[in-house]
Amino acid sequence: PIAEETGLINPIGEWVLKQACLAAKQWRALGHDISVAINLSAVQLHNQNLISHIQTALEAADLQAQHVEVEITETAIMREMELISEQLQNLHKMGLSISLDDFGKGYTSITYLKKFPISTIKIDQSFISGIPDKKNDAIITTALINLAHSLDLEVIAEGVETIEQYNYLLNNDCDIIQGYYISKPLPLEELLKLFAKSKHEKV
Repeated sequence: PIAEETGLINPIGEWVLKQACLAAKQWRALGHDISVAINLSAVQLHNQNLISHIQTALEAADLQAQHVEVEITETAIMREMELISEQLQNLHKMGLSISLDDFGKGYTSITYLKKFPISTIKIDQSFISGIPDKKNDAIITTALINLAHSLDLEVIAEGVETIEQYNYLLNNDCDIIQGYYISKPLPLEELLKLFAKSKHEKV
């Protein structure tokens, strides 16, 4: 919030874009079929230079746009809809995939699936934490997965921490899981070990 209020989020975000693209290129050069997901704040989305910043980061890393996903939240796209729509359409034309974070948490998320070129939804962890034991959370999670698939969207479950959650999501055709069940955040050296391990076994 402080970075957004002071305007520092733009240079910080530009640096993050460059570093993430360079990392993805390096990891792919090591033989890991990896893409990176980069969160964009509301301030970044409203920055007229966002597209050029992303293009510069891709070119500097010699990385294809298809290996980068940008993550946006519902709150980031609730104002200046025409500008945001144009920004997202341009990102989509560049070849980047766009995911909608914290899906299901707001009131109008489903409308955005029609308005914007979203390719992935991320089910908010407030629902995932309740599965499989809490009936309402389980019903909502399954419904969101089915809704996304009916619209040809990919589904990521956030905050997966237990084998029970993993099995429920697997049995209900969730595409990707994210959370401590896979791994906690890791230093680079440990992350590379995890990548190497994933080549030989299911992680």
